[in-house]
Amino acid sequence: MPFADYVLGVVRGYLRSIGQSNPLENQRQLAGEQERLTEQCRRRLKNPIKRWIFSRSLRRAQGLTVYREQLKNQGVRQFAFARRVLLTLGQRLYEQGSLSCRDDIFFLEVSEIEPVATGSASFDWRERIELRQREYEKNLKLTPPPVVIGRFDPNARGWPVANADTKLLEGIPVFPGIVTGPARVILRADDHEQVLPG
Repeated sequence: MPFADYVLGVVRGYLRSIGQSNPLENQRQLAGEQERLTEQCRRRLKNPIKRWIFSRSLRRAQGLTVYREQLKNQGVRQFAFARRVLLTLGQRLYEQGSLSCRDDIFFLEVSEIEPVATGSASFDWRERIELRQREYEKNLKLTPPPVVIGRFDPNARGWPVANADTKLLEGIPVFPGIVTGPARVILRADDHEQVLPG
């Protein structure tokens, strides 16, 4: 499923939930809950110095969260720019006859690009590109299990199977804490599952 179809599916899910949930009201409730919990923490801190440290640390952390999003935004922009530069260089090398097609540039490591571009490479870059293309094609044919437990070995005869009766799922957190609530498991982007309100 193309990424655009996935994004449109998410938007359709949000549109279907209009009237069932009010994002502004949800935001107000969350802000009220945040304020209540902040005051609760301040009341627990009897020492005024600790209370001041807590308040200052909280304000700084809240202010810095904006930069986290800006960092991701700038990272995506820089990758897009680097990709355009590499495609332009790949096109030039293709026109010179150094590459079979412009996308072959992506089968070179960063340290290998300059010697190939300047014609000073002391290695057979065509052979390296071919080897890496074969490895890439081999990897495209792999069908790993939906859940990988431990280190993934593509040459293993059988992969460990996840316990389907598991009641607790653990993942890599992006924010500290524990969340309890309903979850919707969407295993594939193209199985028409939707994120529902709540």
